[in-house]
Amino acid sequence: MESAAEIRLFRVYEANSVMRAYRVYVDGARAGSIRAGEERSFPVATGDHEVQVRIDWTRSAPFLVSVAPGEVVRLRCAAKADYVNSLRRIITAPHDFLEVTFNGQDDA
Repeated sequence: MESAAEIRLFRVYEANSVMRAYRVYVDGARAGSIRAGEERSFPVATGDHEVQVRIDWTRSAPFLVSVAPGEVVRLRCAAKADYVNSLRRIITAPHDFLEVTFNGQDDA
């Protein structure tokens, strides 16, 4: 069996969707949800993984990450647009409305 590792995701607190949870997907399967200002941990096997967040019909691009045995990889997610530009972005780029970015790592 492969060694355990962890992806830790932090969601930025922002006004445009503060009352709604983002759905979190790891390798195409729903892994949970995350609310504004929250940090969640997702145990994974070591190796390469694809992380994506979604809300309604909008989503982030898949974010690829490699996780070593015992490692904790920290990611952050947020909307790409501010409150004023959210409606325009929802209409013109729903596939790129949210983003997942690297936020550091902890070695075992």
